[in-house]
Amino acid sequence: MIEELRPVELELAAEFGEFALFALFETEDSLFDQYELYVAAPWLNTDYALRVRISEVIRARLSLEDFFRVQRIIAPAVTHPDFSKELRYYPTAGCVVEIYNRQLFEKWVARGCIITCRPDLMPVAGSAESEAEAPRRVRLPRSAGSAQPSALPRR
Repeated sequence: MIEELRPVELELAAEFGEFALFALFETEDSLFDQYELYVAAPWLNTDYALRVRISEVIRARLSLEDFFRVQRIIAPAVTHPDFSKELRYYPTAGCVVEIYNRQLFEKWVARGCIITCRPDLMPVAGSAESEAEAPRRVRLPRSAGSAQPSALPRR
């Protein structure tokens, strides 16, 4: 089914623009032998007509059996934190990347195939929003004359 989805991704990219993510995941919510198609792009918003168009192209390219194996199409925003935290490690350059047992988009992904992953189209990596969420290290001052910081009182 991955071989059939590659032309779908290329056709949609030619029509609308490049995808930041185009992947097929078997998640904890998936039924047996069912998959969720994750599509993310800077141009993809909550417009229902775009999602219908994606579904139409998938239906035209896949066999009926494979079409019904795609349980749902999920379009996370490219500003989702998983793009800068997890998916930036899976850039694809014309090859499919398989992943197993990962936590992505608040779901457990048992297995999946990333057809396209473009970290350069994900604006989160250097944004102020992601920097604000990053944990900050604070150096506590030591009390005068002590080599070790004072212990916390017990309750």
